[in-house]
Amino acid sequence: MWPRSILPVTWVAVVGVVLMSSVARANDLSFFNSGIDYWNESKKEDKVIAKEPEKKPPTAATEEKFDWKKHLDPNSKDFFREGEYTPPEPFMELVRNPTDENIKNWFAMIEKKNELTSRMMSRIDEYLAKNPGKMEPQSKAVLVSAKESLRKAPIEASRYRFRFYFDSQCPHCHRMFATISDLQARGFYVEAFQVDKRDGPLPGLDVAVTKASKDDVEKHKITSVPFLLIGDLQKKVVYRLSGYQSTDSVFEAINAQASGG
Repeated sequence: MWPRSILPVTWVAVVGVVLMSSVARANDLSFFNSGIDYWNESKKEDKVIAKEPEKKPPTAATEEKFDWKKHLDPNSKDFFREGEYTPPEPFMELVRNPTDENIKNWFAMIEKKNELTSRMMSRIDEYLAKNPGKMEPQSKAVLVSAKESLRKAPIEASRYRFRFYFDSQCPHCHRMFATISDLQARGFYVEAFQVDKRDGPLPGLDVAVTKASKDDVEKHKITSVPFLLIGDLQKKVVYRLSGYQSTDSVFEAINAQASGG
């Protein structure tokens, strides 16, 4: 598992403007000292255009050879790279070395981020309360949106485990990929099981995928996907959720179970 973003943030793009200037050399100034034939009275000389050397197609010797070594080495970032995406460093360290110390530090990091998120949300509430009429509606909407985006998980990451079943051709499953990836980014332990046998990329799902066995599907009585199992390690119970779920609806279901609803 890895935190893609337990604290989603708004990135600010910085656009740099580069001014390029050309510098005339001293010997080039002689161009302006020569006479100019305004009326084309002198004999024109035929211009000779130099031909560019013919480009030869790349040979096997000149083509760049694919380097498998960096993709086979867990100590390389390319081992974890999925297209243009690379998981955060703490996740890669945890996967490489899942020691007690690394697991402890992983959850400590999650808790620290939750603390900062909670503090930020409180300060935003205070600011909105102090400045109710001084803010433009658009500015207020931005702050409220920022507060919502920083909302921390209302449950302990170390207490729950998630197991997600999906079909690679199911549109509702693809919609839920974002939820599953978000849960993992918030520090929860997440597994993804594919019920069909098709191979191919699964864009938007940043969780390791395992092919589900027929026995496993029958054991959990899975008749439709997407399907989510939620293990509560404290109560030693498993909750079942069928159909598409957002991150918020997953948390709401867990809180409802915790409160006896």
